[in-house]
Amino acid sequence: MSHDLGTIIATLHDSEINGEVAWFYDGVWHVKLGDGANGFVDEAVVASPSEAAEWLRANAVRHYPASRFAMLFPRSANDPRARRRGDARAPEAMTPPQVPPVIPTRRKKPFDAPDWAIDASTSWRVGLLAALGTPTPT
Repeated sequence: MSHDLGTIIATLHDSEINGEVAWFYDGVWHVKLGDGANGFVDEAVVASPSEAAEWLRANAVRHYPASRFAMLFPRSANDPRARRRGDARAPEAMTPPQVPPVIPTRRKKPFDAPDWAIDASTSWRVGLLAALGTPTPT
């Protein structure tokens, strides 16, 4: 099934789940699950129709897990319930990427070589006083 906004709204309607989608000219989309008579169970402001569709899908499944809608739109591609239900349309579980192991190496630790050495007792004070225009102490 496609996850466009029209499909999501039609499937919510067919599953008897109430909701609202409102938009303004400046790209603000308001989405709600529920209705004014029985109360809204959740609502959000999103930036696009695709975000509105995804928000409606995710929150309808979360709030109505036993609904027909939740059977058609599993929580994610890795939802084990989709496999148990035998839903042929459920996507295959995603395989995590193979990451090569990190091989430890010996690196020079900070301040363990002479080239790291600085005279910290006076150099920072002299530089600070010079920057402030104050004469340096002798």
